[in-house]
Amino acid sequence: MEFTSLVTMIIFEVSGLAFTEAAIVYLLYPFGTLPFTYVTAFIFPSVASAQTFTIFSHFFFITGAPCLVFYLRFLKPVFALSEFLNLALKIVPSFGLGEALFFNGLGGQLVEFRTAPSGKGFRLTGDPWTIENISGTLIGIGFNFVFWTLILICIEQDIGKKSKKCRLVCNKRRLAWPKPSLEIDPDVTAEAKRVAETHDRQLQIKVSNLRKVYMRSSGPCNPGKPLCAVENLSFGLSKGECFALLGVNGAGKSTTFKVLTNEEDTTSGSIKI
Repeated sequence: MEFTSLVTMIIFEVSGLAFTEAAIVYLLYPFGTLPFTYVTAFIFPSVASAQTFTIFSHFFFITGAPCLVFYLRFLKPVFALSEFLNLALKIVPSFGLGEALFFNGLGGQLVEFRTAPSGKGFRLTGDPWTIENISGTLIGIGFNFVFWTLILICIEQDIGKKSKKCRLVCNKRRLAWPKPSLEIDPDVTAEAKRVAETHDRQLQIKVSNLRKVYMRSSGPCNPGKPLCAVENLSFGLSKGECFALLGVNGAGKSTTFKVLTNEEDTTSGSIKI
């Protein structure tokens, strides 16, 4: 993308087009939009839907939104609204790129109109390096780069899951203790004993004394109340073996599979795959 930006800048210079500020924005544009695009892609269930959203949203903010705002800036009754939109939408890198192109191409006519007697009513300058013009766009690109890069780091490092685990550790004293007097069927006891006596390499999946506790109704200042979803579960699976979990609603079947797929962490016990 940076290579494309550089080639475009060279073409503008060779053609003699005075789009210097827009070329600078175009060169820096990928730094603001790539982290944003990557993070928003996590929202969508498929690559195709993420690509569709990316294409149409960037197309709208590069062409449609700047065109509409630039047109409104010629209408005296909405001078204040148009300037507010022009400044506020700079937080979107794609809008900043489109606005920079309009500024370099037609900005002189806008300034000339605003300085004429019929157009007076809201301050406007032709200086590109003001917050209303190119400087605001560059600030928006810089903000997007820092903000979305930090969000991306949090996603890649799984900060949410780590913070949840940290909260469980900090509130360990509040967790319900394992129930020693559970009524356990003989076949469940026999399976737990078989798993305990079987070497790890003899089983494809080995779950030993799995326990999972959730914190219900928790918030930033409220650790919540503990809910034990899985209690002292043990089972082992050999290669080629068919397996199913049976139980009533709330027995912990979904939680067990979430732990097996690493979607949730264990409170205690071990899983080896």
